[in-house]
Amino acid sequence: MLVKTASIPSNIGHKSTWGQTHGAASALAIANTAQQHQGPVLALVKDTDAALKLRLELDFFLAGTGLNCLTLPDWEILPYDSFSAHPDIVSERISTLNQITHLQQG
Repeated sequence: MLVKTASIPSNIGHKSTWGQTHGAASALAIANTAQQHQGPVLALVKDTDAALKLRLELDFFLAGTGLNCLTLPDWEILPYDSFSAHPDIVSERISTLNQITHLQQG
């Protein structure tokens, strides 16, 4: 995949899958797309470690653009656990969900 703006699906319900990138190429492609697309861009990753890595890379590539990278952290609990998620995780999730409602681009 060339590191440039990839095609964004134009119809509701359509999706685009990017793969076979190396290093920070995915983050660069997502950052370029977020800067050129006139709406929100969603990236899904396989686990928390991949999410944190992508977040750091996107923060680097989006620095100075005015665009932010939002993350929705994992609860880090299992359905059968008898305790709640850490309050910091709950706060970050609430903050992210609130910011998404006002997100115009990024």
